[in-house]
Amino acid sequence: VLPGSGVKIEKKKQINLNKIKNNSNFLFIGRFLADKGFNEFLRSAIYFNKSKKKINFLAIGEIDKNNPSAIDENLLRKVKLLKIVKFIKPINNKNKIFNSSSCIIVPSYREGISRTILEAGLRYKFVISSDVPGCKDLIKNNTTGLTFKKKNLKSLIQVIKTYRNLKVSKKKQIVKNLNKLVIQKYDQNIIFNLFKYKILKKY
Repeated sequence: VLPGSGVKIEKKKQINLNKIKNNSNFLFIGRFLADKGFNEFLRSAIYFNKSKKKINFLAIGEIDKNNPSAIDENLLRKVKLLKIVKFIKPINNKNKIFNSSSCIIVPSYREGISRTILEAGLRYKFVISSDVPGCKDLIKNNTTGLTFKKKNLKSLIQVIKTYRNLKVSKKKQIVKNLNKLVIQKYDQNIIFNLFKYKILKKY
């Protein structure tokens, strides 16, 4: 079993300490589908909006109305009307995408090895993810990120609160741990060599 397709390791980036200090910007990246946990992301944004706390929720992705897992359009309409979530059009510049936030939320119900988490790890971004295979392979609670129970809004809300209360030193250590894991185990060159080895061994 190969650990996904890996990710291209670029020149090591410096930690942006100011971004790590910022505990108020949360970003979702992906298709706006129920299976991706987007409903829970939207409902958590509604919760914090009602609490009057200064928290920003951003989303980059697209709606897929023909997908069986399409999200609740009424919920999406409400969020857009109240401007609870800032929707950003997809762009090709990955650095610009990830730099728009200090914390990435991956609330998916199921995943392969999450590409979003790999890319976030490369850029020293804190990750909150659901506890499903493909996410929890990368995110170990309190070590390389924070996890919550899938399909569980209360759990997600509590973990967002936990993240906001973490000391900057703890956040810094966690993002460094994730970065180290991605570089050591998920470099696409390493995985490609594993793939070649298995093919050659078979034949």
